[in-house]
Amino acid sequence: MAHKFNPKNKDVLKSKEREKHLPPDELLRKAGLRKQDVFIDIGCGVGHFSVPALEIVGSQGMVLAVDTSSEMIEDLSSAVDHQNAEQLTTVLSDEYDFLIQSDFGDILLMSSVLHEVDNPSRFLLEGKRVLKSKGRIIIVDWVKEEMEEGPPVHHRISLEESEKLLKSAGYNLLSREKLNDRYYMVIAEKP
Repeated sequence: MAHKFNPKNKDVLKSKEREKHLPPDELLRKAGLRKQDVFIDIGCGVGHFSVPALEIVGSQGMVLAVDTSSEMIEDLSSAVDHQNAEQLTTVLSDEYDFLIQSDFGDILLMSSVLHEVDNPSRFLLEGKRVLKSKGRIIIVDWVKEEMEEGPPVHHRISLEESEKLLKSAGYNLLSREKLNDRYYMVIAEKP
């Protein structure tokens, strides 16, 4: 059974510490998010990436914030500036059905969620389904090392394992990077 984040601990997702280790604006721009893009944030939580993405994609773009927790979706919805609300669509999804039409997104993010699913291959295939051709998937997850923060190490998926999963799901790898002592990022493209 995969390790699931408890929504009761959602305040940790809003911490300055998380902001320092995962600066959302910087990471989204590095991954290629641009004006007018359709950005899909799978496991959006409280909107750590979704809210900054609204500024980047602008009024001609769209952000789909997807989560299986109604508590997280409600928290995100209440935090969004009404000025940007038109570009945001929240989706309360099933784990392996994101409830988004096929070939829809330009960039899809899975931040700290791949280790939470029992079938990562199936999860990545669902991501591939909702991406446009040449759309990018960004995996940000915990380094597979013992540390006080984050999920238990035996639930984590290493950078190398993520790359293998992406390749077997039919993605083309574009880049990989250890962001810091806690997180790595892999970017791949749907053919």
